[in-house]
Amino acid sequence: MTKDSQNRNIRVHENLNDIGFPHRIINLIVLERVRSCLKDLRNIDDIRPRVLDVGCGTGYLLKKMLAQDLDAWGVDPYPRGWATEEWLSKRVIVGSIQDVPREPFEIITAVEVLEHIEDYMKLLKSMISLLSPNGFLIITVPNKWGFQATYTPDGAIEPMYGHLWKFDHKSFESDLEFFSKEVYIEQIYSRNLDHRLLKITRILPSVAVIKLSKMLVTYLNNGGWLLGMIRREETLFDEIKCGTLPKPSANYYKEDPYFTKEI
Repeated sequence: MTKDSQNRNIRVHENLNDIGFPHRIINLIVLERVRSCLKDLRNIDDIRPRVLDVGCGTGYLLKKMLAQDLDAWGVDPYPRGWATEEWLSKRVIVGSIQDVPREPFEIITAVEVLEHIEDYMKLLKSMISLLSPNGFLIITVPNKWGFQATYTPDGAIEPMYGHLWKFDHKSFESDLEFFSKEVYIEQIYSRNLDHRLLKITRILPSVAVIKLSKMLVTYLNNGGWLLGMIRREETLFDEIKCGTLPKPSANYYKEDPYFTKEI
């Protein structure tokens, strides 16, 4: 990550020691997928899987995974919130993916991370290199979010929320398919829950919210985020390690004609 990217991400996430309701639900959806992958892994081998949450942020997902007795770890260059508390910080590696010990993980998650990273294809490669053979990578990214502009403290213009990339199903699938033939993508979290039903859904159990969101996404095709899963294929990845990474398929904010240049 470049110094500019690091400073931008610090600004965007500064003082965000908790996560909003939509992101809680997204993290819980990811946790469901982790459970599903665990069942698959346990059918292959009698192991206690190791799980890594890349960009663990506040530690919300990490905390949930540890509560389920998983051998879970997190990595983040600037952890905050729960991730800085003594009991959880012992499980957090402060730094980048390059600072993670080279011991394989059966599952790696990256929730709302790729859109903040300039060289996210390199990050994908690094995460997959840490997966055990047949291990799973689970990622979420915003779905078709447009770019909005904001000012930096020194008066420069940058994308709001620090989102550098705009993903859609096609671009996300193309990026993941470079690394694996086993790619699964779905829309998650209906935007209707934000715009119309947020007050109601906040008082419902999270399981009910996830079911309601899935139903709305299915019928309205309006998932605000994409969830992608791939499985590490050893033969294919050996070829990738020696090759050149392609350019990202997502739309870069500086090349987007609709990016607001003036506020």
